This record gives sequence, structure tokens and C-alpha cells, in this order.
Amino acid sequence: MESKKRIYASAAIFAGAALILLYFASTLLRGGASHKKAEDATLSGESSVLPSFMPQITVVIDAGHGGRDHGESGTDSGVYEDVLNLDTSKKLQKELTERGIAVIMTRETDEALAAAKKEDMKERRRIMHESGADICVSIHMNKFTDRTVHGPMVFYTKGDDESQKLAECILKSICTELDIPMRLPNTGDYYVIRDSKIPAVIVECGFLSNPTDERLLCSEEYRGRIAKAVAVGICFFKDNRY
Repeated sequence: MESKKRIYASAAIFAGAALILLYFASTLLRGGASHKKAEDATLSGESSVLPSFMPQITVVIDAGHGGRDHGESGTDSGVYEDVLNLDTSKKLQKELTERGIAVIMTRETDEALAAAKKEDMKERRRIMHESGADICVSIHMNKFTDRTVHGPMVFYTKGDDESQKLAECILKSICTELDIPMRLPNTGDYYVIRDSKIPAVIVECGFLSNPTDERLLCSEEYRGRIAKAVAVGICFFKDNRY
């Protein structure tokens, strides 16, 4: 009788252990599937599902121009670049904070950071380098004498490998989101991102001199898509670097 009890007890222990192992195996499989789903969605440009394991970083968003410095203006609409820059930057801020990424804005109003252009630019660089941020993205709108030139561009400083990687991630994401042919980022000698201590790029969202780009850039929905794409590109870079 005692022997049977020992047999039954051993059987119960083995059955319990098997159930526990089955539970953990199921949990691991579900976790792997969730991670794969998130990864696939991110790579396809679907920013609503992003890996939850990515660590926290801080991004400086620099809305170009402001105050008396309006930047460029729309050839047909006359819209000022600084207005579009700020709106797009705020949309990007929202996209990033929803993903758990901390954001520092160089400006959140229509005002410039200083009365003189040179001092304004110095203040933007100071914020970038003294804020403890990990990345900087400066938002602008483009313009050119040839009105056929169109589309988004991303600039980085030549020789800055990390900024180049960030530029590639962002531009790839923008091209995917807008369903346009893939293009490569460009190098440029711009004061704000030159000799940066952190990966820094300038995103030119489109050309205010091109009729189609200008019409799109004046659209809330389109600027939202640009902001979403930049956010997803930052997450690409973040996931691979940190």
C-alpha cells in the first residue's frame, strides 16, 4: 500500500513538472512571436507596433528658423518655412513621446532663440551639446531654383559615421512611409550639425519651390506622415546602436 502511494506521489510530481515546463515553453513561443510581429511591423514602416525592450534615449528636435527668420517660403502659397518646421517638429515630438523616447525641443513657439541669427544658431548647438541628449534631428523645408526638383532629403556631416547611419535610417523610413523610390542621404556643411558630439542630421521634408511638394507640405496629414516616418527611423537607429 505504501509503495502504491509513493508511485502515485511520484506520478503527480512528474505531471506537475511537465505542466510547468509546458507553460514556460508556451510563454517563450508567444514572446518570440510577439517580438517577430513587432520587428516586421517596424521594418514595414508601421510605427504603431515597436519593440518594447528598446532602452530609453533622449532626442533633441530642432525646429529650424523662427522669429524674424522665416526661412524659405512657398512659391505659390507663400507659407513660411519656420511655421511648417515647428508644426512638423511638434508632431515628431508627439510620435516619439508615445514611444517612450524623451524629447527636448530647441523651440516650441514662433520665437527665435536669440535676436541675432549667429547667436540663435549658437544657442541651438548649446542645447544639443549640454542637454545630455543622444540624438539631434533638425527639421527644415527645402527650396531650389529648379522647380522640378522635389522630395525629402536628409543631410549629415561628412566623416561622421554615426550621423550617416542615423540619416540612412530616417531617409529609408521616409521613403517607405511615402512609398517613393529609395534615395541616399547627402553630406552637408551645416553649422548646427557640424562637429556634433552626438549623431545629428538635418531633415529637409520637401521643396517649397516644387508645386506638388508645396501642396503636400501644406497638408496636416502629410506633415504627420513625415513626422511618423522620422520617428520610426530614429527607432531603427536606436535599436541597432543602443
